[in-house]
Amino acid sequence: MSEHHILNQLTVFELTGKDTFDFLNNQIISQLSESDGICYTAICNPHGRILFSLIVLPSRNACKVAVNEDLSDNFYHYVNMRRFRMNISIKKSDLNVRYGIDSKSSVQLQNLEFALPKISNNMATDDDFWQIIFELELPWITAATSECFIPQ
Repeated sequence: MSEHHILNQLTVFELTGKDTFDFLNNQIISQLSESDGICYTAICNPHGRILFSLIVLPSRNACKVAVNEDLSDNFYHYVNMRRFRMNISIKKSDLNVRYGIDSKSSVQLQNLEFALPKISNNMATDDDFWQIIFELELPWITAATSECFIPQ
């Protein structure tokens, strides 16, 4: 039996345009390409401290990017201030991040998916969300921890 949780603690943005990958690769701590599957990365400030944790799903000339809900306005402004003269646009998406796992499977990043919202009683509680993040062994940044850690 498969269980799905909608991670409403995350806000999804769609970044589109021919310069999307150049822009993101100049901002994030890892290298991203169109052929990558869903991945975790982060953006740091000039002092090397993590501003945002991101879950990214790349596709052709576009990326879906999930960031913690309490950092969504900051992320939107961060991208808009840095996209100068680049063919890139950002908009808030109607998509949600869903997490599905078979009771026999281990917790993996590939169990996350970007999907249209459906009526569901299975919204992840904050405890569920943090349990998933801890089992994925991901460092996750919120407004309270932004600029507190160095990705080492």
